Amino acid sequence: MAALWGKQVFIASALLGYIAAAPFAVAEEKSRIDQATEARLDGLAETSEYPENADAWLQLGLAHSAQGDFDEAREALNRTLQIAPDYTDADLALARLDWYEGRNDAALNRLSGMVETPDTIALRQRIKTAEQTDQTSAWRLDLAVGRSTL
Repeated sequence: MAALWGKQVFIASALLGYIAAAPFAVAEEKSRIDQATEARLDGLAETSEYPENADAWLQLGLAHSAQGDFDEAREALNRTLQIAPDYTDADLALARLDWYEGRNDAALNRLSGMVETPDTIALRQRIKTAEQTDQTSAWRLDLAVGRSTL
């Protein structure tokens, strides 16, 4: 009976902890959205004032991506590469967008033309592992809500 009581207390504690953490998760998500909105607005202002600033276009593309505006993200990231063709961060962000949108071959093709870095290796491995283990949807969801390490 004591062992059962201990398990019930543990389960109740875990549930209460989860319920108590829920408002913090909501607040954290709102903060993330607010930051992405602010970054997008900053990027728009910066690209208007300095239209040849590749860093500003990259930041704008990343902000659009964080908000789920993938078409706008792709436009800004492509503009980055028009200004600075060797900007690896923009290529990597585009490869992530390709993968997120289900274009694994396009993502792998883009990655194959890039210098190998820990980030490119990790994304390539994640794509290949996801294809083999059918984890693609779960990882794309994590990427969409900002929980991905990529």
